[in-house]
Amino acid sequence: MSSLTQTAIFSHKAFRWALLTVAVIVSLIVLFMIGMSLKNSFFPSAPLPGTVSFGKIPRMDLTLGIAPTPGTTYQLENISGDLPALSPFFKVFAIAMPEPSFGAQQRIISSALGIGFGQTPQDTGTSLIFRDDEDPSKILTVDILSGNFTFDSGFMNDPKLSSSRSKDAAFAIAEASSFFGRWGISLEDYPEELAQTRMLRIENGVLVDANSLSQSNVVEVTFRPGPIDNAPVILLRENDAPLVALVFDDEVVRAKVNIVPVQKYKFATYPLKGTARAFEELKAGKAAFSKAHAGKISILDVSIGYVVSQNSRDFLQPVYIFGGVDGFAAYVPAVSSEWLKD
Repeated sequence: MSSLTQTAIFSHKAFRWALLTVAVIVSLIVLFMIGMSLKNSFFPSAPLPGTVSFGKIPRMDLTLGIAPTPGTTYQLENISGDLPALSPFFKVFAIAMPEPSFGAQQRIISSALGIGFGQTPQDTGTSLIFRDDEDPSKILTVDILSGNFTFDSGFMNDPKLSSSRSKDAAFAIAEASSFFGRWGISLEDYPEELAQTRMLRIENGVLVDANSLSQSNVVEVTFRPGPIDNAPVILLRENDAPLVALVFDDEVVRAKVNIVPVQKYKFATYPLKGTARAFEELKAGKAAFSKAHAGKISILDVSIGYVVSQNSRDFLQPVYIFGGVDGFAAYVPAVSSEWLKD
């Protein structure tokens, strides 16, 4: 009987010691987590270094954008009144360089068939030129290496042009989307919600802006690139969109495709110069605008994004985007100068 009593006492003590041990361990874990949280709050870990696996990269050519007018001044007028602390590192993406490939000409011929060109093209060595037998004014010129093209027609000589009235913007966007889709272009990177339209009318033999849809003869549709890796994308110039189409009546009568083949799977992270340095460079004129502006400019926000242009070569680099009113955007190269070629 005494043995049973002693066993029970021992078991009870062991159970209490086990509970105490568990409680101590849990308390230590909680204290450790609280301590780590406090440490990270007061002494945050240094950001991971950039991979810079492309080595030094070429400097951006700002002369391709719109140069700031001498005497332009800038006033920071964002909510905080201070320059934001943005990421110290950002991705640089590789751009595929066009190379000759087997079957490229046949793919172009198949794409041209999709938009109504079934004739054998003229091969100039660098481009394929298609002409419509039924309407010789329709000419399609395709770069063999890149696959980019221009398309034009004699719509300006159509007697119906001056009396025709454009349909609404949604119709024009749908027609342009269908045209590029028949060529084989995916609009996944050029969301329709970012598409912009411009109403045009014929005046003295040229197209000019129309004040309203009722005065419009032609609608210009431009497709802008969507965000890359969740970062905003702006155009080198406002008229430098990669996909542009003119819609007259119910067809596309002029188009341009100039897509930059960004390799989103091939990138490296690079250290950036910081917003303070970028703002100083902006004020010193070491920047470019996406559209002309002069005088005093109010900067409403600052972000990191990309500038996509038909002149982009080798790498797509991040830029600091200084945004203002009416869609104004100035951009300053963001990669730290130590990683740029001289």
